[in-house]
Amino acid sequence: MNITDMVVDQEFKNLIPGLSQMEYAQLEQNIVEDGVVREPITIWKGHDIIVDGHNRYSIIQDHPEVEFSVYEKEFDSRDEVIAWMCANQLGRRNLSDAQRAILLGQAYEARKRTLAAIQRNDAGQFIVQKEEAGRLKEIMAKEYDATPSEIERSGRYFRGLKEIEAVHPGTTDRIKSGDLEVTKKDVMSLTNIYRL
Repeated sequence: MNITDMVVDQEFKNLIPGLSQMEYAQLEQNIVEDGVVREPITIWKGHDIIVDGHNRYSIIQDHPEVEFSVYEKEFDSRDEVIAWMCANQLGRRNLSDAQRAILLGQAYEARKRTLAAIQRNDAGQFIVQKEEAGRLKEIMAKEYDATPSEIERSGRYFRGLKEIEAVHPGTTDRIKSGDLEVTKKDVMSLTNIYRL
């Protein structure tokens, strides 16, 4: 695959905590010195959208002499991509508490929407049955060495951040980077409607 065929989806790119300038510079130096990107850039097969490797992609755009490879992964939906991206990052990085909660919340909400897409109520609206959501919290708790309540709180935290972001764009990025500290409790208080 040619680099010009790859697509950057801003929603997907913004899911993941960014590298600091120093981390990015170090990654760039390592790649340029090696002359190769060791880990493939992962794209959504059939869509050519980057789902892992946004920083590597940016670096090879600036250094076309660097060799790279691409891994194409199949997904059934955007929510499946989001859940995979979050799981992938949770398994590979040292994250702050806020970053971990955001990723867990994003993954939980995406997986709930995937469950909801399987079922509809009489009015055609997506629904998630309470017992299925409970099983999802249990499953994710085992996957991420967390408790079901931590998974649920992370989902509420993420929904609260989305509400803040709608009014104050850029706030989530500031929280992810550590520039702004807001308690999870304060953020969760914005999700005034209890959801599964």
